[in-house]
Amino acid sequence: MPLTGREAELARLDGLIGRAGGGVPVIVAVRGERGVGKSALLEAAAARAADAGFRVGTAAGGPAVRDALFAAARQALGRPDDGTDTLDGYVARGREVMARTPLALCVDDLMDVDASSARWLTALASLDRPVPLLIVAAVGDEPATGRTAGAAELLGRAEHLELTGLPEAGIAEFAARHCGLTLDAAAAAVCHELTGGNPGLLLAHLAGRPGTAVTARELRGAAGPEALRCTRRWLDDLPRPALAMARAVAVLGDSAEVAHAAATGSRGSTLVRRCRRCQPKSTAQ
Repeated sequence: MPLTGREAELARLDGLIGRAGGGVPVIVAVRGERGVGKSALLEAAAARAADAGFRVGTAAGGPAVRDALFAAARQALGRPDDGTDTLDGYVARGREVMARTPLALCVDDLMDVDASSARWLTALASLDRPVPLLIVAAVGDEPATGRTAGAAELLGRAEHLELTGLPEAGIAEFAARHCGLTLDAAAAAVCHELTGGNPGLLLAHLAGRPGTAVTARELRGAAGPEALRCTRRWLDDLPRPALAMARAVAVLGDSAEVAHAAATGSRGSTLVRRCRRCQPKSTAQ
């Protein structure tokens, strides 16, 4: 299904694909908050690269593969012909592909990719001769420290493509295409106000509604329960101390003292110490 409201981003990707196909290695980091459409843009990049004649490999990081040897490399291109799991073997595998055709590697959750695969991606992008290589990686909007030095190094060399919420003008088209709903201008404005145009939040607000049209009044009337459901989707993946702190801040407000918020969250002195390390010295007293 075509992406909605991402014409500028797709045009930029087309330019990067063309540059990589000409023998200039290109690394692009797709950044943005959760639910903004990073994975969907990666899928679009993979499809457009394939249409341009690239061999496309896809991979994703995550807790289940973070500690596995060359997990993302195997997802993307398979194991080397000799069956060994070595950096040289996977680099040679990439060279073999690029000797025949341009290569596009689309990697979701780069900062959760295993360390060996991150080194592999960096090595491919650092070959001593021009190669037709495109690496497109999705990265969250957290600080760019990374879990591995390889992922952080790759991110540091990347061009950045920042995704933000859809514009208000694109909300009605999104609702029609993805949810089968008709929104008038007022309803689209309310949707944008409630979600910031985040596609994930839009789907959570609009999916499963009865009928084919929804009004601004109906959206505002259901905003509270839907906001809680949407927020829960974002919070469920947080570590327990962070979730407790989020709950406390929701009660006390974002200007609350760290110690008070931690006590409300029932996390005790350990969380207080951790949070104080993150505060500027002038505010950590």
